[in-house]
Amino acid sequence: MRRNWYLIGTLLREIEEDHLWQFLEELKAKQSEAEREYLDQQEAGLPVSEKMPERVYDHAIRHLELLADAGYIKNFDLRQTVDGRYTIIQRDVRITMSGYDLKEVINNQKLWSRIAGKAKDIGVAVTCEFIKAMIPEAIKMLIDE
Repeated sequence: MRRNWYLIGTLLREIEEDHLWQFLEELKAKQSEAEREYLDQQEAGLPVSEKMPERVYDHAIRHLELLADAGYIKNFDLRQTVDGRYTIIQRDVRITMSGYDLKEVINNQKLWSRIAGKAKDIGVAVTCEFIKAMIPEAIKMLIDE
């Protein structure tokens, strides 16, 4: 799995708006439908992609786990079942103060494009530490425009 900053921003927005569980259920249904169609086509002998459809729900869950590990959300606990599926143990997910700061940066298009652009220019990955370090410089660039 590759870290997806757009998905992280979306998850933080969904938590803030108290829509996380509805959003996850929609992703789970989308993933199940895509897997079912893939298997039906395969069983019918129709041409299918060599890869299974993207597991959008699983990716979202794993990104929530990354957010919890980094301290951007709290009250989130996850277990992986024997068959590889995820079960959420604790459902009272809240954003921490650092999580709100990260959400504001990711969801501010001008600020985010400056930070992501700078990372690309100097050839480094966009990490949480890089984002924190770049916020003052990105804000200064926006003010100087």
